[in-house]
Amino acid sequence: MKRLFFIFICLFLLTSCWSRREFNELSIAYGLGIDKEDGEYIVSAQVINPEQISGQSQQSQGGGSSSPVLLYEERGKTLLHTIRKMSKTSPRKIYVAHLYILVIGEKLAKEGLGDTLDFLYRDEEFRNNFYIIIAKDSKARDILSTATPFSVSPSEEIFNRLQYSNKNYSPTKATYIKEFITKTLTDGVEPVVPSILYRKPNQSGEKDKSVPEPSLPTGNAAAFHNDKLIGWLNENQADTYNIITNNVESGIYEIKCDEEEKNSSLESYYTKTEIKPIYKEGPKIELQIEMRGTISELNCNRDIDTEGYRQMEKKFAADFEKRLSDNIKDIQEDIGVDIFGFGREFYRKKPKIWKKYKDNWNEVFKTMEIDVNVTLQITNTDTIENSYLNKLRGGN
Repeated sequence: MKRLFFIFICLFLLTSCWSRREFNELSIAYGLGIDKEDGEYIVSAQVINPEQISGQSQQSQGGGSSSPVLLYEERGKTLLHTIRKMSKTSPRKIYVAHLYILVIGEKLAKEGLGDTLDFLYRDEEFRNNFYIIIAKDSKARDILSTATPFSVSPSEEIFNRLQYSNKNYSPTKATYIKEFITKTLTDGVEPVVPSILYRKPNQSGEKDKSVPEPSLPTGNAAAFHNDKLIGWLNENQADTYNIITNNVESGIYEIKCDEEEKNSSLESYYTKTEIKPIYKEGPKIELQIEMRGTISELNCNRDIDTEGYRQMEKKFAADFEKRLSDNIKDIQEDIGVDIFGFGREFYRKKPKIWKKYKDNWNEVFKTMEIDVNVTLQITNTDTIENSYLNKLRGGN
């Protein structure tokens, strides 16, 4: 009996990969674009030509060459049907499991992404580790058809730029599709995703080949209410959003000198925000923001000693509190929905208060009092303490 049981168990180890697909039978999609016109979806799939990338194409074609990426496009009433229609022009199945980015046209985003998200969530071939990005003032197919200088695939380059910018430029926040879907289903918080801007090719006929013309992630961010695009955050507002939601790895901020119209630069390497929900004659929020950074560019006509550090810390903290408060008020007035997740904090920490206000939370958010407190620690001024400019101009 034990022997039969052992043989039975071994059978499971001999099944191999039942769902295995041969590489030469697939068209690997790195980017997918979705637009909507006249009641129909327009789906654009950017796929890799593996033979061209590996160099096999030139050998098989006697020295000829073909594009390393191909763009397939179809129209249809449903997304699945539209993607399947691509088999009319693609010799291989469009395979989306290795997707880098999903680009959504602005028109479709304003109409609502409910049906699109439902399809992506249901289809077993789509994973949840690709970025979603909105094509601002343009269509998704325009973004995917743009040539890029540093990567074979435009989709891969956009993905890499988002990752790099996300780590080094505080207004940018790359958003995975899973995060976006989760926020559309969560009370007390609304989704925000980055945008991308289409740059038309140079039409002057005098193009400088050394200057690339790719589409680039912008500092603007798309603000949603549930699944619908309702507005845009400018770079300062997007930076404020990322600071409050703890999405800043590194940031560069300008500090104005007191005595003249000049600025110095502070590079933050640590930013932590604590959101404290308070109930006092209504819901309120207190933000405790801790920052650490270095003075990376000093254009003020003064040397910086220990006392100078402390003065700059206080000045920057005060200026930064005002900047954040102004941006928050603008978002409350112009966007009008809780993109920061303040409602979610009330739900977690003060559930009774949340229950009372949840049905009209975004109306509460518009007029909510929000106190901002910033604590800054300047750890060093990079390689030198005193200002070279001050010495050059005859300072002490």
